[in-house]
Amino acid sequence: MVKRYRIEYDRSACIGATICVQTDPKNWIMSDDVKADLLNGQKQASDGLYVKEMEDEDMEDLLNAARSCPVRIIRVKDLETGDYLV
Repeated sequence: MVKRYRIEYDRSACIGATICVQTDPKNWIMSDDVKADLLNGQKQASDGLYVKEMEDEDMEDLLNAARSCPVRIIRVKDLETGDYLV
């Protein structure tokens, strides 16, 4: 069974440390305003929250990027259990 996860990213709080991009370049890119963008993330509200759903085979680098973020603005939720892994 394939597990699904939800990535929640508060772009408005990004400080542009680039650790997410270095750790997981297939899911993150730096933008012209020196903030990271979650590739294929969907903007949820005007407050800067972006969300993306992914399957477990793509998660190792993304989990490492979330754990490495110095301002802890990347959260990863297990959609089966409802628990946040990061």
